[in-house]
Amino acid sequence: MSWFIERGIGETRAIRLEGGEIAEARLDWGEDLATGLVTDARLVSRRKGASRGVAEFPGGSQALVDRLPAAASEGGTIRLEVLRPALAERGRNKLARARATDAPTQPAPTLAERLSAEDHDVANVARFPDGDWNALVADAFSG
Repeated sequence: MSWFIERGIGETRAIRLEGGEIAEARLDWGEDLATGLVTDARLVSRRKGASRGVAEFPGGSQALVDRLPAAASEGGTIRLEVLRPALAERGRNKLARARATDAPTQPAPTLAERLSAEDHDVANVARFPDGDWNALVADAFSG
């Protein structure tokens, strides 16, 4: 299955075509806390004895952290892996989710790297071939 990757200003778009129509699409807005990022952060809050807390990353973004080690304390540095970026829902924003890890630090994989890891063929293009990206976005925003 081939995907086309188009880099825009502030976003990376991917589409898979079937019969000249967009069959699937993905969008990456380059969030500070993207899935797969492994880096050190500061634990800013944790209730005594709790296995969850909130950590602040170097860029100032925060994440809800699960499975905190017993030794992790407020103000301390902890290595985290981002499991999910922040989400905006109607009426509220959900923090990104992360968990403690011993893995080495690494940047989040790009959209092309994630698709390749799923065994898809990926082609970087300056402009999408056939398919109507604008109509797809309009459909998505209209529900």
